[in-house]
Amino acid sequence: MPDYEEAFRWFSIGSAGGNNESTYKLGDLFFDGYGVQKNPKIALRLYKDVYWRTLEQLLYGTDTSNFADAAWRLGDCYRYGRGCDADPEKAYMYYLQAKMALQRRMKADKRIGDDEVMDQLQKKIKSMRKIYTAHETIMRMEYPYWLKWAINPDRQGCVLNWNKAEDGSLSLVCRRLPGSKFGYSNIVATFPAGDYCELVKQITVTTEKDVSMKVQPGAEEVIFDDFLYDEQCQRVVLIRTGTKVAEIQTSAYLFRPDMGN
Repeated sequence: MPDYEEAFRWFSIGSAGGNNESTYKLGDLFFDGYGVQKNPKIALRLYKDVYWRTLEQLLYGTDTSNFADAAWRLGDCYRYGRGCDADPEKAYMYYLQAKMALQRRMKADKRIGDDEVMDQLQKKIKSMRKIYTAHETIMRMEYPYWLKWAINPDRQGCVLNWNKAEDGSLSLVCRRLPGSKFGYSNIVATFPAGDYCELVKQITVTTEKDVSMKVQPGAEEVIFDDFLYDEQCQRVVLIRTGTKVAEIQTSAYLFRPDMGN
C-alpha cells in the first residue's frame, strides 16, 4: 500500500540533496496533498526549480534529464491555475517544450513510463491545439520574444550579426557564446501558434522595413547578455555587463521556424 508520509520523508531528503526526480515528485505530493498539507504554490516552486536546473542541461546537449517531467507539470499548473493564475497559452508552451524534450530523451535513453507520459502529453496538446494553434508559418512579434529565447539563465552572453535587405529591413542572426563548462549552448525556440518547439543553434529574425539600428561605428557584431524593451517606443536596448551596446527600433520582428528540424 502507498505510504505517502514515508514517501514525503524520502523525497524531502533527495530534494535537499539536489536530486531532480525527488524534487518534482515532492512537488507532486504538495500538489495533490498526499502525505502533507496540500499547497500548489510550493509545488509550483519545486517544479520551477527542476525546470531551470534541467534547462541548462538540455541547452548544452544532455537529453536524459528530467526537463520534460518538470515542463509538463508546469503546463498543468498554468492550465488549471494551480498555485498561480491560469494562463492556458503559457501552459501550451510548456507542453510543447515537454514533448520536444521527451522525444529527445526517448531516443537517447528511454525509461519505463515514457510511452505513457508521451500519450498523456499528446492528449493535452491535442485538446488545446484548436485554441492555441493558428498553423501560422511566420511568427510576427512586437515584443522581442526571440531575445528571451536567446539569453541563457547563466548570462554567458550572445552575439548578434545583421544584414540589411534591399527593402530596408534587417536580418538579425543571434547565437549564444560558448559557456564556461560545456561549449556552445542551444536555444529553445517555442512558437505555440505554429505548434513548434525545437532546440536550435541560432535564431534568425527579420525586422519590418521601418527599422532603426544604432551600434558603434564600424561594428560587424554585437555581444550582449541582457536587454530592455520600451513598449511605447518599440525600442530594444541591448546590454553588455550593464552598459548599452546597441539599440534596435522596429514595429515588429518576423520569425520563420524551420519546420524541417
